[in-house]
Order: sequence, then structure tokens, then C-alpha cells
Amino acid sequence: MTAVKKGHPYSLYVLFFTEMWERFGYYLMIGIFFLYLVDPTSNGGKGFDNARAADIVGTYIALVYLTPFIGGLLADRYLGYRRSIIFGAILMAIGYFCLALPGLTTMYLSMACVIIGNGMFKPNISTLLGNIYSAEDLKPKKDSAYGIFYMGINIGAFFCNFVAAYLRHKYGWRAAFSAAGLEIQSIEMRTSDNYNAAFATATERRADALYINAHALHTKNRQLIADFALKSRLPSMYEERVFVVAGGLLSYAPSFIELFRRAATYVDKILKGAKPGDLPIEQPTKFELVINLETAKVLGLKIPPPLLQRADEVIQ
Repeated sequence: MTAVKKGHPYSLYVLFFTEMWERFGYYLMIGIFFLYLVDPTSNGGKGFDNARAADIVGTYIALVYLTPFIGGLLADRYLGYRRSIIFGAILMAIGYFCLALPGLTTMYLSMACVIIGNGMFKPNISTLLGNIYSAEDLKPKKDSAYGIFYMGINIGAFFCNFVAAYLRHKYGWRAAFSAAGLEIQSIEMRTSDNYNAAFATATERRADALYINAHALHTKNRQLIADFALKSRLPSMYEERVFVVAGGLLSYAPSFIELFRRAATYVDKILKGAKPGDLPIEQPTKFELVINLETAKVLGLKIPPPLLQRADEVIQ
């Protein structure tokens, strides 16, 4: 009999946050790049005509999908997955930070950094996750691990353009592109005794925001976490509604009610004779966004009206 460890390894959540940042940057770029190219120079854009801008954006997207073939080959034969991911992330961050600087040469060099960085990063991070879960004691958790991993993609893709729109109108194009180069740092938690040390680490690193992944330990200490975020004036995002009720800023996660309903359909099929191993593994399809407006006011944040309209629940 093979022993199965409880929970997932810490490395899963490192990869989760890393992939969330990468997808945040990619979809932010896709959402605003064309608008930046056609925006008049008086507004900080490039002032290109639609045809030229479309050619540049189309070439960028094509190369983004082409370079992972090369990046995967280099990782397999020479660099290894970990080095390729780190190298790719550094290149993408440099590219995003420099993209809105003056000069066409700077823009094209920044695009090249993003394209090459994506090629080194994208094909290797999911492969690394698969390698981690190839261990015998982790194989039974592989499907759920990929479900958590792809949750990061959904979260990054959902919020990126709301952030980009706010920064563009508030601070300009450079701030919008720089948002894609945000640094994400993970702080490991093992027991309830670790929270004070974790809070001190976040303060020492001058964190600008908090993202708390779903975990029974965090849920148990949700009031402590929400109070720290509010006291430190840090915008905070969670994967459970109860954190927002406790004073957190917002949560975005699969609907638990919908998940329970889906679980009931699985039970019904099994009771009617279906083999559990034959049933397909399905990803969540319904996500819920909950926002605490009172917390936003305390933090001095103005939530964009489009985001409020998309919220499933707004706590006043």
C-alpha cells in the first residue's frame, strides 16, 4: 500500500502564484497593447494607425505562441525547468516595466524580452508541476493539484484588465504596463504560531497587497489575517467569502454551492452503477466575486463601477 501525504506540497502554491502573475501580465498586455499603440502621442500612446498597430499586435501574439517550442527544447536539453522559469520571469518583468518608455527601439526590445521570457517560462512551469506530482505519494493528488494551478490562471486573467484600466486612467500607460511586472513573494505557513512571523516578514518586505490561498489553517485564523491587512492598510484577496465578511477586501473563487451540487450528481451516477474511474474530472464553471465596500473605504480605494457590477455580492 502506498502512503498518501495529507495536503499539497508548498511548491504547488509557489507555482500557483507564479503562474497567476504570468497570466495576469499576458492578458493585461493583450487587453491594452493595441489601445496603447493607437492612442495619440498627446495622451502618452504611440499614435499609430490601426493597420500598423494590428500588425504589431498580431506579430507579438504569433511569436508568443511560437517561442515556447524553443523554450521547452532548451529546458529539456540544457537549462533545466527551474532555471528556464526563473530566466523567463526576469525577462518578462524587464519587458513589462520598460514597455511604455519613450522610443520605438525601447518598445521593440521590451517586446522581445516579453516574447523570449514567455517562451522560456510558459512550457516549463506546467511540466515542473507534473514532475513534482510524479512521486508515488503525490500521484493521487495530481488532478486536484492541476485544478488549483489553473485557478491561478483564472484569477490572473479576470483581474488584470480592471487593474490596467484603473492605472491607465489614474496614472498613465507606463503604470498600466508596469503592473504586469509586479513581484509576487510567497510566505510559507505551517501552524497558527507562524502568523506573527509571517506578518513581520510581509511588513519587512514592504508588501503592497496580500493574496491568501484557500487552506483550513487560514480559514480558522481569518479574523487575525483580515485585521492585519486592515491595520497595515493592505488590499487583500481571498478564495473564500468568509474572509471578506471578516473584513477582507474581496474574494474570487468557485461557488461552493455549485461544487456541492456537482458532487451530488457524481454520487447519483455512482449509486446508479457508474464506475468512479470512468467519470470525467471537471473544472469549476461558476465563480463568485464578493467585495467589501466598507473595507475599500477604510483603505482609501475606489472600486471601479464595472467591477462592482460584476460582483455577486457587495458587503456595505
